Amino acid sequence: MFFAASDGKTAVEILWDAPPECPSADSVRDYAQRLLGQPLDTPRAQHVSARAKVRRNEAGNWELRLVLTSNQHVAEETLVAKLCSSLADATGLKVALTTDPEAAARAMETAPGVEAPAPGAPAPPIEGERAARPPEPAARGGAQIGVRAEGAVDFRLLPAAAPGAALTVWLQRSRWRAELTGRGFWGGDARFQQPPAVGAHLQLFSGASRVCAVLPARAVSLPLCLGGELGFMRGEGFGAQQNATSHSLWGAVVVGPALELPVADAVSLWLGAEGVFSFLRPGFNVRNLGTLYTAPPVSLRIGAGFEVRFAR
Repeated sequence: MFFAASDGKTAVEILWDAPPECPSADSVRDYAQRLLGQPLDTPRAQHVSARAKVRRNEAGNWELRLVLTSNQHVAEETLVAKLCSSLADATGLKVALTTDPEAAARAMETAPGVEAPAPGAPAPPIEGERAARPPEPAARGGAQIGVRAEGAVDFRLLPAAAPGAALTVWLQRSRWRAELTGRGFWGGDARFQQPPAVGAHLQLFSGASRVCAVLPARAVSLPLCLGGELGFMRGEGFGAQQNATSHSLWGAVVVGPALELPVADAVSLWLGAEGVFSFLRPGFNVRNLGTLYTAPPVSLRIGAGFEVRFAR
């Protein structure tokens, strides 16, 4: 948003470019005006211009790129915060300090619990360090923990494409994350060709442990995960004179990429795919008819769900 004086003298302008879930340009302007104690279009001896662009970074935090111009002096910096509102307030504060540091300092002195900076000093740091410094984005905000609920489909491990669900808890620091997952697939039917009425309904229940490298990408995260999964297949027979239910141990190595797309401050959409390489392959047999089904060595899963993040 652009603000200009009406009498031809220089004034203050704020260009605020941020997603809809962030505070509006009017909020940034109002905060700067409260600190200055007068409208931004009041005639001034210097021209102050702030160009602010806000986006999500690869760690899921908010990132502000600010270019602040005062007459011929140009300063550029990057700030990171968990809340977009913190970046909006930082922009208003920096505009006020650049325009009239004494007025901004007096305004902050009157605010309870806020220590006024010295005239001409930069704004106090907000959550996170400057992006120009080496630490990784997630490390700047400390470790994060979260939960993910997702629906999934497994192809080939069970007799037919099997729908399922999973619940995951995870811990991430810097670009590494550890995950623990419980999942279940409510299966499909395996049948003999002759007689086709005899078979079993197969299900899979398992727990997984994975380690993920979170690859850098603009506005999204790209975890690449590797881990192990252990559980059991449950077979419930049908169609025979005497039907039984049995359980067999199953295990696999799982590997695959995912896409994490932020949709709110602490919520992300998760889309993932996994290759499943079984090293324990249970088989199910029917007396007098032989082997009904054996788990294949390789299968594929796809899943989608939502994550909620919490900072430690």
